[in-house]
Amino acid sequence: MARSKSSLKSAWIALVAGTALGVAACTPASDSSGEAAADVASDKTVASLLAGDDGFASIAEVLAETGVASAFDGAGAYTVLAPKDDALGTLSEGDEGMDDAERRVLLIALLRNHILPGEVTPASIREALEAAGGAVEMRNLAGGAVTFSMDGDAITVEGQEGLSATIDGDTLIGSNGAIIPVDGPLAPLPEGTPEAS
Repeated sequence: MARSKSSLKSAWIALVAGTALGVAACTPASDSSGEAAADVASDKTVASLLAGDDGFASIAEVLAETGVASAFDGAGAYTVLAPKDDALGTLSEGDEGMDDAERRVLLIALLRNHILPGEVTPASIREALEAAGGAVEMRNLAGGAVTFSMDGDAITVEGQEGLSATIDGDTLIGSNGAIIPVDGPLAPLPEGTPEAS
């Protein structure tokens, strides 16, 4: 059965369009500045990625100290909104007045405010913000919520107690979740830490 030139042309256009979409899905997304979005993929777990990145030494130390790191070595997917060391400070200094159990409880409470269930990336957050036409709220493991919004081209995130941060740096994608660098904590630091004193 012979096909018309019109139907062959339509089939060709559909094939080229489908191929272009497939290639676009395999290439890095671009942010509004035209630069490629940097999601750094790895087969390591979230805990291993944090422990192996010098910029997250403080949060990796807290994860190890509290025993939470072992949860990030498991199969469940999590996203950590991880304050960089220069934004968080060293949590192990200045807490002489706290016993280990007290410190552990406070640090776990702090961490849970920075952890989202499932794997989330800045690209998926941006898509949700655009679809919602404004701010988007997500639950965290503390039982509260964080609110994402746009500030120009930057994505900001605000914790329930009013502290906010900006997504700042390359997202690390692990075998069981993502690490999104932020430029500050989303909850108050525990009493006894240098910034809280």
